[in-house]
Amino acid sequence: MQDFAAIPGVAVVGGVSSLPLTSDGANGGFWDGSVTNFEQPPPPPIGNAEFRVASPGYFDAAGIPLLCGRAFADSDRRDSAQVAVISASAAKATWGEADPIGKQIQFGNMDGDLHLLTIVGVVGDVRQHGLDREAPGTVYVALAQRPMVAAEFNVIARTNLPIASVMPSLRRMLESNAKGIPYSLRPLADVRASALADRRFSLILLGSFAGVAFTLAISGLYGLMAFAVGQRQGEFALRQALGSTRKRIARLVVEGGMRIGIAGVVLGMIGAIAVARLAGNRVQGVPAIDVPILLGVCIVLLITLLLACLLPARRASAVDQRDARTGLAQGQGRPPAKGAGAHDGDIGQITTDGRRAGSGRHLGEGRRCHDTGGAGQSCRQEGTAGRVLRTVIGLTIQRGVKRMRHVSPPPCGQGAGSVALVSCPRGAGFRT
Repeated sequence: MQDFAAIPGVAVVGGVSSLPLTSDGANGGFWDGSVTNFEQPPPPPIGNAEFRVASPGYFDAAGIPLLCGRAFADSDRRDSAQVAVISASAAKATWGEADPIGKQIQFGNMDGDLHLLTIVGVVGDVRQHGLDREAPGTVYVALAQRPMVAAEFNVIARTNLPIASVMPSLRRMLESNAKGIPYSLRPLADVRASALADRRFSLILLGSFAGVAFTLAISGLYGLMAFAVGQRQGEFALRQALGSTRKRIARLVVEGGMRIGIAGVVLGMIGAIAVARLAGNRVQGVPAIDVPILLGVCIVLLITLLLACLLPARRASAVDQRDARTGLAQGQGRPPAKGAGAHDGDIGQITTDGRRAGSGRHLGEGRRCHDTGGAGQSCRQEGTAGRVLRTVIGLTIQRGVKRMRHVSPPPCGQGAGSVALVSCPRGAGFRT
């Protein structure tokens, strides 16, 4: 140990039989000072702990705090009274709130040495078997007094300089003083990384699956909204024809998609909280429900959902009003009418002299007007315009039709040359 301490840049040096986080080492039960041999079956042990052999300076080098009493010293030799340092959890589990300093224990079942151990200090707990497991109670004995189980010994050097600048000197010292002895030299960060390797792989795999699920969910919502917009193009054209703005149509699409997304986020939050409560005791040092993380995930999801809805909304707001005829035909489940006119109670733009207005395109499937002899032209309507409009675009158009009914239309056929959107009663004709 003195050779390691003499290397420039090394602040303190210590060693232990098994490093933390490696799951190496032995453990077992220990008894009070009344048990001096095992010739007869001993009584039940008073405690259970990990058994570690440590040198002076180990607790400072490893960063383990000394809570009370003292650590090992150079005065703890083979011919002196054997001493032990115990961890806080082992002391509390064995003696409760009582002071363990000065108490004697028998731990000779670990190395065959039946000398009683006098507790001289209490140190902090160390996670011996991984960061995901509780720190077990540990009993440390002095290397100079109990070297039997220290066949594999780990030296820890705490440095004041970067580890890369001290590593060559440590390697040269080992090669000169430990010829023929296999050794490995690595930073404690590598020990920690090795302890987390299995857990890291599982988390990376789980995160990959979560990313795939997130991508599928967003793609599914986008596909759903794009399909819905494609099916409702006629409705959007009619809304524009009746005075709705493109901004309102885009908002209608976004609100529909966000309702679906928000419902999914709420259900996901409920499921996440339920699973977190069930799995909370499996992860040490991490709260079961991390509110900032949950809120951050929800915000990211909602922003992504909004972006997934914007493109279909833009597509919906770009529908041309001239597509209204196609929308009406799709709403009634049949192809648009061809030839000379339309039928079945749809509405159309009709001139008072019986001609259709415009460039040949017309809204819906209108009504079919024909000659009735001396009575002029009759306007046959097999349904009501309000019913068709209500089927296609709902209450918005229905309210528009109701407002139209409050205006007294001119008698069918009056108003020479004018263009009007009219609803003729069944059997009425255009009077000439």
